[in-house]
Amino acid sequence: MPPVNILIPYKELCCTLEQSFKCPKCNKKKLNVSQETYGFATELFITCDNCNHSVAITPIQGLRSKNKNNKKNDDDDEDDDEEDNNVTAGGKFMDYAINYSMSLLMQQLGMGLRGVTTLLSFLGIAAGIGNPHKWKRIQDEVGLAEEAVAADVVNDNIRVEVEATKEAAQEAYQQWLSTTDEGRSAGAQDRANKLNELLRTRVGYHDNKLKIGLTVGMDGAWQKRSIGRGTYNSKTGHNFAIGGYTKKIISIVAYSKHCFTCDRETKLGIDAPIHRCARNYDADRSSKAMEPLAAVDHCKYLANKQEDNLQCYIHQLITDDDSTTRANTKHSYRALADRDYPGWTQKKNTEWPFKLDRRGGRVYLPDHGKLPLWVPEINSYLCDISHRIKVIGSAVYALNSASNVHRIKSGWTKYDAERIKFNAGYFFHQEENQQLPFQQFCMKAKCIYLHHFNDHCCCDKRWCRVLRSQQEPEYDLPAAYKADERFREKQSEEGKLVFKKVEAALASHLSKEALAQVHHKFSTQKNESLNRKMTAVAPKDRHYGGTFSLKDRVNLVAIQDSVGFEETLRRLFHVIGLPLTWNSVLFEWAKRKDGTLEYLTAYWKKPSNKRKRAETRFECFKAGKDQDKRAKRDGTYYKSGIAMDHVDDTTTTT
Repeated sequence: MPPVNILIPYKELCCTLEQSFKCPKCNKKKLNVSQETYGFATELFITCDNCNHSVAITPIQGLRSKNKNNKKNDDDDEDDDEEDNNVTAGGKFMDYAINYSMSLLMQQLGMGLRGVTTLLSFLGIAAGIGNPHKWKRIQDEVGLAEEAVAADVVNDNIRVEVEATKEAAQEAYQQWLSTTDEGRSAGAQDRANKLNELLRTRVGYHDNKLKIGLTVGMDGAWQKRSIGRGTYNSKTGHNFAIGGYTKKIISIVAYSKHCFTCDRETKLGIDAPIHRCARNYDADRSSKAMEPLAAVDHCKYLANKQEDNLQCYIHQLITDDDSTTRANTKHSYRALADRDYPGWTQKKNTEWPFKLDRRGGRVYLPDHGKLPLWVPEINSYLCDISHRIKVIGSAVYALNSASNVHRIKSGWTKYDAERIKFNAGYFFHQEENQQLPFQQFCMKAKCIYLHHFNDHCCCDKRWCRVLRSQQEPEYDLPAAYKADERFREKQSEEGKLVFKKVEAALASHLSKEALAQVHHKFSTQKNESLNRKMTAVAPKDRHYGGTFSLKDRVNLVAIQDSVGFEETLRRLFHVIGLPLTWNSVLFEWAKRKDGTLEYLTAYWKKPSNKRKRAETRFECFKAGKDQDKRAKRDGTYYKSGIAMDHVDDTTTTT
């Protein structure tokens, strides 16, 4: 495809036109070339000094400027008194399509005006690209378009998720009718009740409409890296709510503690003008609270939908092991008491939850609920499986830590911990295990650590070669799977002690309550993918929260993830008023980008490729183990705080 624009040296172009071409009117070689620049749009004027004949070469303009019949809007820039050499007065800066396209490029590359200026300076195009105030207006117009398109896209995603939830409920309902005695003998009312139960149907508190319960995964991120383990002081954060069945974005939240315009006017002691204010989060609040408060906002946003085909609420919430989010997404005990017991003065006269202390006295639970009463409360909290695997890995990694009550002083290595973590990943991610009845699922989960100690009573011969060799005498067990080489023993006194400590360390993670949270087929890995995409458009070493730029970039990621790059450009160009034909190269890039992503998504979802990735990961693990052994033998092994490993805590050396 031929390029829309090409780079031509300006001086050489002027010399060529002036010295080689004649005026078509007077046939004299007295042409003069001049130019005017509006951002990235450059107008060339070719004038004949002999007869004053002139021709203009202008870039493609937007539909808005055409509708104005190319009239100059003289009152367009009231606050731009100081004009630089690249921008002249008037509204032409806002008329050219290339400036809007460049604003989208800034978002796509995760940079601002200074970054783009640096890029273009290396190409020899421009050392400056215009007045920042005018670029702010361009960015706001693009941002408003992204906001409108994102709202439509999210509504479409909610509609699709509601339909997918209904289809899943219908499948479960038909299975109940055909495979259970209760279903086959149920009357009309019982069948209606069962279908409503599967749909988790509730009546809205403020609109009296039937709402469908959705399964939603949530996870957020901050635009600043955490320092160490506990410093979370980012001024901005974002959070996506993902539909459990469709993996589509159904709600967006972006927080910012500051607004440059408001802060500047506050320092000057004047009222801020009307603007797109970015500040929507209290600067005195902890940044850690952004994630649970975003979950509350997601619940309110979905429950407040008024369209008939968007009536829904969050029934099941999938998050990391975050107790604060679970506590905040409940109704306030005080609000419930005010509603049900008007004029109450003592908690004992209400239904305020409590627990009993050692003496049998009531200890009332703290009230952390922030969900309004008009929003249906979440009934079930699930945990993301990948996150739970990391938690299990941390528990077994810490068995050689001095602060761990289950510490194993010798004989326990990080490779033992890594193998148990691998086993947990294999068990929880296997679809066959997730389809087991819950009681059997709990019993089989013990294979996570029993397999490592050569106990295969809970294993499955489909993946455990030792158990297969025991049940099928004709199966030849590979040499690498000999018990004395691959597994830890637990017959000796030391082995029994190590086994008991591992079992105790994993007891809470493999309890029925904990396993109930991971006995499902949903995931929040889509949230992690979106967080990685956000780091591309809003890098963690830059701050975009002082303006609405961060929310605009969040909206852009949501649109691209939902409808693809090409459709994103089409919708944004339509809302902004840009001709779709002005940059065919851009649309060709977007089409190829969509094709590449579609291919890679299908490629990595193939079971054979998943298996290959797991095998490669395990081979790298084994290779790393051998490399560490050689490094220790050669004296070149490294880890953080290695010097302290040789300090005896019971003695003092001077």
